[in-house]
Amino acid sequence: IAANPENFEMIVDYANELFNETHVSDVSARPADYSERIKKIEGLYKQALELRPDALEVNLNLAKHYFNQALFIEEDANKIKGKSPEDLKKKEELKAQVIELCDKAIPPFEVVFKEYENKSNLKLSEKSEYKSACNNLAYCYDRKGDKAKTDFYQKKYDEADSK
Repeated sequence: IAANPENFEMIVDYANELFNETHVSDVSARPADYSERIKKIEGLYKQALELRPDALEVNLNLAKHYFNQALFIEEDANKIKGKSPEDLKKKEELKAQVIELCDKAIPPFEVVFKEYENKSNLKLSEKSEYKSACNNLAYCYDRKGDKAKTDFYQKKYDEADSK
């Protein structure tokens, strides 16, 4: 990649490979260098988007990259059962991180949503991407406390099978 910084396909392939190796649901199976990898993945997807800003796969994968991190952090927050000031502070800090990641995920999810929203007769893969964007946008707006947008994207998700 260093030798071919304009090679879109190579950048995306490497980012996707790292994504798949890094975003595993079992905490014990996550790579030891998880924190470094999530920064590297973000950088690669952003590099690819500089070359092709409207690339749907890259927008979707970057959004899912942020979304997966938000889910992992939310799981950590939900494990905190204590009521001490320290526990409550830690839980609030984690919730703030979730919202920050949702704020990052929303723009690329919206690129995907807008691409498919006005299309009819979506292919199966397109419908899957559209539904993923709708569902994850509903989640993000729910975490941000925006009921109107949560309901909007949830309704779009519920109606997606008729597209």
